Amino acid sequence: MAISDLPVLDITEYNGYTFPSNVDTTSYRVEPLYDPAGRTVWACRFQIALKWIDSDPEGRGGSLNARSKDAVSLLTKNAGELKYRGRGFGTPPTVNGGARVRDVEWGPKPGPLEMKPHGGATVEYSWSVSFTLPTCSDATYFGIAWFNYGLQFARDSHGYSTRTYTAKLKIAQTKPTVDSRLIPDSADRYLELVVPALLSDFRRERVDHSVSEDKSELTVTVVDTELPPAAPPPGVVECDFSHNYTSKSLAEFVGVFSARYQLPKGGNVTLALLAYYLLVLDRIARAQKMTLAGGAPGLPAAVVAGLPTAVAVRPIAFSCEESNVYGRTEARLTTTYMASGVFFNEVLAKGGLWSPVPAGAGGDWKAWSASIPNALSPRGFANLTFAPGEDKILDLCRAEAPSVPGATATGGALASVVAAGTGAASGALAAAVAAAFPKAAPASSWLEYRPHVTIVADTGRAPVTTLPTSPLSSAPRQNAQSAWDAMNAALPATATGSFGLIPGAQVPGNAQQAGETVVQQRTKPNFYVVFTGTALRSDYPIPCPELLTVNGKRPTLIGQPQFAQAYMPGSITPIVRAWWSMTYLFTDDQGGPPTQPIGPAPTILA
Repeated sequence: MAISDLPVLDITEYNGYTFPSNVDTTSYRVEPLYDPAGRTVWACRFQIALKWIDSDPEGRGGSLNARSKDAVSLLTKNAGELKYRGRGFGTPPTVNGGARVRDVEWGPKPGPLEMKPHGGATVEYSWSVSFTLPTCSDATYFGIAWFNYGLQFARDSHGYSTRTYTAKLKIAQTKPTVDSRLIPDSADRYLELVVPALLSDFRRERVDHSVSEDKSELTVTVVDTELPPAAPPPGVVECDFSHNYTSKSLAEFVGVFSARYQLPKGGNVTLALLAYYLLVLDRIARAQKMTLAGGAPGLPAAVVAGLPTAVAVRPIAFSCEESNVYGRTEARLTTTYMASGVFFNEVLAKGGLWSPVPAGAGGDWKAWSASIPNALSPRGFANLTFAPGEDKILDLCRAEAPSVPGATATGGALASVVAAGTGAASGALAAAVAAAFPKAAPASSWLEYRPHVTIVADTGRAPVTTLPTSPLSSAPRQNAQSAWDAMNAALPATATGSFGLIPGAQVPGNAQQAGETVVQQRTKPNFYVVFTGTALRSDYPIPCPELLTVNGKRPTLIGQPQFAQAYMPGSITPIVRAWWSMTYLFTDDQGGPPTQPIGPAPTILA
């Protein structure tokens, strides 16, 4: 029996085009569609080919032309309502007719429409259409059509593992109506459903996901890497901490803590500083337990008895750095300390190296992962998503602009300042600078003040040398036996290797009288004080300084004092620089300032 011999129970219609009663089904094909894993048939693609004849019995052709035009217009659009009844194939009576039975792959999709005229009053049509439907009894026509994932495991030479998870998902999609431009659903909405949970003691290194152009397929890649034994502290995405010792002498070591903390977007730097200091204090407390008694094996008892019995640990330097103000929030910290009175084996055993991380400074994976949920979530801090309303279907039937995600304008205040012109921008900058750098109070305006006092003694004595009683001899030069010999290599060497004379000098013979040198006390001894210095000050002029007393004695200004000040160019606020040089004389009968012992050095580090 031919297909055309099967009973026709009802008409067949697509997108409002009603086929005539002589329509003939020339082909009916059902193709099972497998998911990418090949494990199941998620739907079937139906392909139906039809043939029919339309004629104009009166031969005028007007109504036939109109029906041909309707056929072209209606039978070439996708997602229309399809009614196909009878023919004995069990096809659903209606596809896309309301919300009950819907195509799941942007269909029904018409195929080519072929029209063959027979004379002037008859046209033979050939047309096909395909649509995709699940064929199970409990079928749904919305949501997830299929989902598959794969796993890859990699282990490095240290035994640490990396897991790479890849997944693909497809959802059922078609237009709500044949002329609709809306996207009814988006595969991006299902991202959280297909991203696996965090592995304990692992870090989520990367989450990549992409959405197909028709928004029906989602591809996901998740990479998780195994963490070392100590997880980062709470509120920190990633961190490094190093601790080292370097010997300065037999029983003195310099220790250095160096750390780098990367914080999540909008993170609190205080959490990183707290974790750093908890770890530093823990390591220093361990170092303070080092003793010399167990660290000096083999040394004589007398030597050990003369050494300290406990190590002295004292900080000597600290540095902190914000590595990039415009980059991701990062803090770099360094602390240097000195450990004295300890030997190297005590440093290795008790210096704090390779000790566990204390509570609050890291090591707890659960506390760490719970503290930065956004950093470990599938969408991160930006929470980028695609909603169905962000896209629409475009074609040549409507003159519409595309809908592009992320088209919201940003900027605002900065753009308005620039657009206002140079004058307005300069005024805004000046106001901002003035607000950021207000004029300082006089007492807090000093940036630098460096006075220097030098005491110079004038003994009042002068050397006197008498003239020789006879002329100097013109005899050959002799090696000088004088104070110059004490300088050794200061004199040029002779051919014999000894040191010679000052060039051009004549040495008197032993028999000649060369005179003598004596020291005369010509005046009373005096003490001078030279007072010099420099200073920097903001916003205010610098007054000329005056030296009042030195060790309780008041000197007298003499000579030509010098004082100058000038404004430094190029600074944001007015900066004044001054320098001076003054000479004073002590005129009291004591001849100079009383001496006082130097006191103990001030304590800089508690």
